Amino acid sequence: MILIEFNNEYKIWYLIIGFITSIFSIGQFNFPLFIYIWPYCFLSYLHKMNSKLIPLLIVSGCLIISNMIRWLGATDMGVLYDFGIGIYFSIINIIPFIIDDLLYNKIIKWSSIFIFPLSVTSIEFIFAFIPLGNFNIYAYAIRDNIHMIQISEWFGCYFISFSLALFASILDHSLELYKSKKIISKFVYLYIILYLFIVIFGSIRLLCHENQSKITIASVLGMSNCLYVNKQNNTLSIDEYMKYIEKTIIKARNSEVKILLYSEEAFAIYENDRDEIISRTANLAKDNNIFVVLSLDVEYDIDYNKNEAILISDEGKILYNYQKQHISI
Repeated sequence: MILIEFNNEYKIWYLIIGFITSIFSIGQFNFPLFIYIWPYCFLSYLHKMNSKLIPLLIVSGCLIISNMIRWLGATDMGVLYDFGIGIYFSIINIIPFIIDDLLYNKIIKWSSIFIFPLSVTSIEFIFAFIPLGNFNIYAYAIRDNIHMIQISEWFGCYFISFSLALFASILDHSLELYKSKKIISKFVYLYIILYLFIVIFGSIRLLCHENQSKITIASVLGMSNCLYVNKQNNTLSIDEYMKYIEKTIIKARNSEVKILLYSEEAFAIYENDRDEIISRTANLAKDNNIFVVLSLDVEYDIDYNKNEAILISDEGKILYNYQKQHISI
């Protein structure tokens, strides 16, 4: 039965292309174009199948394997740990397809287009509250497209995820409609307008500046490599970190820098040292009248790490605490 369905209209190619493109989107290997392709391939494959359970299991298997591959080598905890993370994030990918498959033929056809993107957005939001977070959000795939990510200031990254997932469902609906009735779906035009709005808005925002005065910003690498060498934890006192931080802050101040940023996970520390390094850095920021973005890789006793960035004002106040696992809450 499965082989018959594969041969019908070459449905297996949806699986093959979807599997390959899902490997090379987000995670270790990132080709932003593929975030548009693989959701469409799997969605269209499921919509063309008569049965539900077997196709869902096949798509789930493809997503689990692809996630395991693209998370391979992402940590220094070993292959099994990386595979475990890949399986966890594949759940975020799988659930929206299950929801869509259950509801797709049970509501008005045009409204069924929104099942998948709404499911993607909802699942990402829910998983943002789980300790491991939702690194695998769709929007992360286009993190280097500075024009598109500008819209997140207004509507958040979930709007970008919704827009990317919406492309898959509109493309599937539109191609089926054109195939059966030879007409172009109105949703094609609506999506083009939406996409152009996002790109044009981002372009205008990058070109227009409310304040034309220049602010000097400096970036520093940090010292994480001093704590973790050859996958072994080495003892590094908080005072050694603070000497480095104080030196770089004073150098930045003398160079008339207004904002000093440390690179991602610039300081790998233990949980017990977190509050002290933040407090002492805040005092240095106040004393030297400079804004500081302090980035930390905090290791907790439960073998769990947090990737944080703390924005400290020139008055020594904590303005924002960014956590990569929970990017939007």
